[in-house]
Amino acid sequence: MLLELKIQNFAIIDDVTIEFTDGLNILTGETGSGKSIIIDALSTVLGGKAYKEMIKAGCESAYVEAVFSTSSEQIKNKIKNLGIEIEDLVVINRIIKLDRPSISRINGAAVTLNVLNEITENLIDIFAQEESQSLMDTKNQLKLLDFLCGKEQSENLSILENLINEISLIRKKIDSLKDKSENRERELDVLKYQIDEIDSSNLSPYDEEELEQDYKKQNNMSEIIAHLNIAKEYLNSDYENNDALSIIDSAIGEMLNISKYDETYQDTISELEDIKYRIQDISLYLNRKLSTEEVDEDNLRYLESRLDLVNNLKKKYGNTLADIEEFYSKTKERLNELENLESILSNLQIKEEDLYKKAYEIAKNISCKRKSTAKDLELKLKSEMRDLNIKNSDFMIKIEEQNLTKNGIDNAEFFIKTNLGMNFLSLAKTASGGEMSRIMLAFKSIISNYDEIETLIFDEIDTGLSGFTANIVGKKIKELSKKRQIIAISHLPQIVALGDSHFKIYKEEVGDKTVSNILKLKNDERIDEIARLIGGPVITDNTIKAAKEMLRGE
Repeated sequence: MLLELKIQNFAIIDDVTIEFTDGLNILTGETGSGKSIIIDALSTVLGGKAYKEMIKAGCESAYVEAVFSTSSEQIKNKIKNLGIEIEDLVVINRIIKLDRPSISRINGAAVTLNVLNEITENLIDIFAQEESQSLMDTKNQLKLLDFLCGKEQSENLSILENLINEISLIRKKIDSLKDKSENRERELDVLKYQIDEIDSSNLSPYDEEELEQDYKKQNNMSEIIAHLNIAKEYLNSDYENNDALSIIDSAIGEMLNISKYDETYQDTISELEDIKYRIQDISLYLNRKLSTEEVDEDNLRYLESRLDLVNNLKKKYGNTLADIEEFYSKTKERLNELENLESILSNLQIKEEDLYKKAYEIAKNISCKRKSTAKDLELKLKSEMRDLNIKNSDFMIKIEEQNLTKNGIDNAEFFIKTNLGMNFLSLAKTASGGEMSRIMLAFKSIISNYDEIETLIFDEIDTGLSGFTANIVGKKIKELSKKRQIIAISHLPQIVALGDSHFKIYKEEVGDKTVSNILKLKNDERIDEIARLIGGPVITDNTIKAAKEMLRGE
């Protein structure tokens, strides 16, 4: 339920706060007083389009806030799933700025417009006469019928859509395979050549680094051998006595002489001997390397050819050997696919047929439910139209079979006749403005028994009505307000008098500006406002009397 609407610097509104009640809330005001601005502001905070022109002249921004109470666990769970805290109140606000995009928040947390619309679509429903156009679209008529079918219908439609999507993917795969089969032989030759070329290379993803290292070593083998010889001579020379081992031996001899007089140098002698043994080990290692390393021209040519092969493959099939391996794997899959094309096509076609059978069975169940619900809706709407004084009216839903789609196998269209002797005509071609308002009200009365929307807004739904028909429409809205909170903008005294709360919207001059304001009317003020609606700006004793009678329900 909408508890409060706060509007600041919006169009010609400075700062107003409206505290709504449950039941029937009525908004009245002279033409141009700002009634439509209230609806525009509410639409904006709920996620409608926000225009910079909505900002009051001379202001930097406009602000709208709507406070709702809700018992809907569905809405609460949606908000909680966004990570937003909620107990019973949902506070939605929106700031429209001149120099930047608007900002929307739910309970203080910023949200996108998509999220905002997803939340608010279950909080409130705004209906104006022009919105009846949506019901004239046969697609929306089918959606309404499915909504009235209940939760199981929604689940079946979801299953059907998934099946249809899967069938569509399989059909695309089949078409693709059929297209490619025309060039099958040529592609087979190319694939086999690519696979053979990679197979014959005998490469693995780990060969490249090892191969490059071997080539680098073999290509510089002469230099490696030269440096090994020099290093060996530095450590243990056969011809000089200034190598490392000779120097270490000399140092040990000197330290032994010192140790005769000071035994503390024994540790130093031991360390020098360790160094000597380590140098001897390294010297032996270098000797072994020198005995095995040699310049091998044949091996060098082999390594060069392998590197050329790798680089050639990389140019064709990938930047690395791992990429080539991936290309190889996909190419083998494609080869297998082409070699087994007929079998694959056959399996896909069998799968498509199986899925189609499943989808068609679900579509038949959906259709069956639609037809039974359509009969029920026909009876209920006929009753509602009679209650709303659409005399001699009749209503029919025509359901015809079509090709299977994600929406099933049905086309549904609403037909109506509003006078004796006329044929059924499509709803879009039949009703006048006043009739359409009543028909929509009839639909709203039925839908209210199925949805969880707690607040309905009627924006001058009574346009084109008067007299007895206006009384009937007023009573229907009043009846609906016992199940839902209703906020109605009206100019008909018969409807206004039925309100549980009555707000008057008026314009006044403040300085050199015109501003729109709102006042919650008390009993005497309500009498005057209803009298104005009955007789115009000049209030007489007769219009006062008539207003009092209306408020008493006489």
